[in-house]
Amino acid sequence: MGLRSQLKEFRLGRMLGAVWRRGRNGSGVWFGLATVLTTLRLLRHLSRNKQRTVFRQELQPGQSLRIEHIPRQADGQS
Repeated sequence: MGLRSQLKEFRLGRMLGAVWRRGRNGSGVWFGLATVLTTLRLLRHLSRNKQRTVFRQELQPGQSLRIEHIPRQADGQS
């Protein structure tokens, strides 16, 4: 089980809010924990899969778009 799947189980938003409140009150331990949780949340955000735009063109009125699936060959190339 990877770190990403473990992080999905936590509700970091709620936990992070509570920890930051306690950290702002002067507790160094809670402030350190808030810093670690913020870093984990940032890493989770940065490690998400990004959508890729392969082709983009504006359609004029009356034009249509057809999308076909080309099966992948056994060697992994399309």
